[in-house]
Amino acid sequence: MSRPVAVAAAVTAAVLAAVPAAAQAPPSTILFTEVNKGSTFKFVDTPPRITKRRGPSTGDQLVFTTPLVKGAGGAHGTLRATCTITGRGQKATPALCYGVFTFAEGQLVAVLSIANLDAKKSTGAIVGGTRAYAGARGTLISTQTKTGSSDAITLMP
Repeated sequence: MSRPVAVAAAVTAAVLAAVPAAAQAPPSTILFTEVNKGSTFKFVDTPPRITKRRGPSTGDQLVFTTPLVKGAGGAHGTLRATCTITGRGQKATPALCYGVFTFAEGQLVAVLSIANLDAKKSTGAIVGGTRAYAGARGTLISTQTKTGSSDAITLMP
């Protein structure tokens, strides 16, 4: 390589190294509502069984399907989830929940470790997805309402 070409290559490399990387895209947020109407729910009571004196016990499960709506109530998708009771407290029922949000453009997989199933607000992680959401990661915040839950999924770029 001739000296002028080598110098030009070195200057070009230095200039390119000094150019900052393109700004990272901001996170995107998906807002929707889980509605009680049209939901299915099953409680799986494993021994020891629930009695008047004893509530849910470790290993019991909640299995449910919930319609998801967006904006003015148009159908948007479905949540299918299971929550396994992970302990028994005097004032709180902790659980580990796995859910799959299915939308027309793909699915998002969520995991939540809930300290109390009766809490008004739950937070979790988006740990993957399919199709348009392949490789998704982010957070989920679900807030209980009178008619279901108001959810916000924030996906990282």
